[in-house]
Amino acid sequence: MAAPAAPTISIRNLGDNVIELRVSLPSDAVSYKVYRNTHALATTQLVAGVTGRFYKDGSVVDNTMYWYRVKATNGDGDSAFSNEVNANAGQPVEAPTGTDTGALRINRTFIAQR
Repeated sequence: MAAPAAPTISIRNLGDNVIELRVSLPSDAVSYKVYRNTHALATTQLVAGVTGRFYKDGSVVDNTMYWYRVKATNGDGDSAFSNEVNANAGQPVEAPTGTDTGALRINRTFIAQR
């Protein structure tokens, strides 16, 4: 076995001082580490051992720009860094074209029966 390939991430600002990362891990990863900084090339580890597909960072301050990267982990080590994403806490982030935002839209049609 070998260290996993690098994961990919996208970001969403949830408001109220919360930024959410959506992480796509390679199949051989068991968890990931989140890195954050207030400048590009985030290298300060925020948390390790995360296993969920989403990570919510509730320690951000409004009107502050944050950059994030993650590393996938397994028993053989860490991956290279993921792509880097950034968000200004307190300002909504638009989802990139072609990205599943997880939003659910329901259209209702009622048919009257006689």
